[in-house]
Amino acid sequence: MGYEGKNMYMAAYDWRLSFQNTEVQDQNLSRLKSNIELLYVTNGNKKVVVVVPHSMGFIYFLHFLKWVEAPPPMGGGGGPGWCDKHIKSIIIIGPAFLGVPKAVSNILPAESKDVAFTRAMAPGLLDSEILGLQTLHHVMCVSRTWDSVISLIPKGGETIWGNLDWSPEDHHTKVTGIGTQESESGNTREQNTQFM
Repeated sequence: MGYEGKNMYMAAYDWRLSFQNTEVQDQNLSRLKSNIELLYVTNGNKKVVVVVPHSMGFIYFLHFLKWVEAPPPMGGGGGPGWCDKHIKSIIIIGPAFLGVPKAVSNILPAESKDVAFTRAMAPGLLDSEILGLQTLHHVMCVSRTWDSVISLIPKGGETIWGNLDWSPEDHHTKVTGIGTQESESGNTREQNTQFM
């Protein structure tokens, strides 16, 4: 594909930290800004930088886009228009747009599906000192120190996820023929729709 060290940059970050703390601890956001500017300059000041974030990296990159244009000391000082000037496009792979429901189990004391599965398949593993895992309590305490988990809490509220009385899937309809729709419950209704 023709990529080499001078025209491609791999950005890593400590996913356990909150996004702003990656700047405080490692100057990660500043390094990302500098590398994007370097790629921009080495390609003849052309808007050719394409960013490909994956999963939580996309949420991290959204934070970067706001941070880079914000004034110091909390922002990168790039000013309005920095993103438009330096970034041509963003190709997103597996984003966590609405958060990750599994993140809730890291905060609440309830056991996650993975813990329940591990307990069923290997009783006693999480309660012993095998593999250095002291106890399930210790594992949960450690995971709660990862302040990045908050950025993965599901977003969208009842509009997206529903509530105790209804689910978005309850109102799902499918087209069964011209002019009719069938709901998941099997009820058919007429619809005044013209197909062109």
